[in-house]
Amino acid sequence: MGQMLKPYDKQVYKTESLIERDKIIVIPIDNWISVSPKKLLSNRKNVETTLRKLAIERMDRVTRLQLTIDNQPTQSEPRILSPLFEIEVNHDNLQTLEMLEVGSVKAGQYFAISDGYWLFIEPDSLSYGPHIIQTFGSCATGALELEMSHTLRII
Repeated sequence: MGQMLKPYDKQVYKTESLIERDKIIVIPIDNWISVSPKKLLSNRKNVETTLRKLAIERMDRVTRLQLTIDNQPTQSEPRILSPLFEIEVNHDNLQTLEMLEVGSVKAGQYFAISDGYWLFIEPDSLSYGPHIIQTFGSCATGALELEMSHTLRII
């Protein structure tokens, strides 16, 4: 069963990374991942259709996106719907999924589909040194907001 949202639920995350200047940088802005236990594969088409519908429906609720790089507003980035993929949940990534409040996911094999907005930064496009990338996403009601601040140190 999914997690119930409080009337107002704001999630704020901060990350810090060292990244080589000649590497592509991919950062999630706002995403949803739908998961189903792999044991339900007996009807792959139905599982895939259900996961896809859920992911699209959840991301269609996002009506407000903001993205800044070094305090400069930039355009929203592409929305990407993934194909069906497999994910193994283990002790290394279970804590992350719990922190993101994906729901009651336990260790094991899952099928998943993700839908969401991503930022792609081409190699050599950021100067050496620190850069702050801030993202914000909200549903129409404002009941759920997701804010992220990424400090990238380009080396």
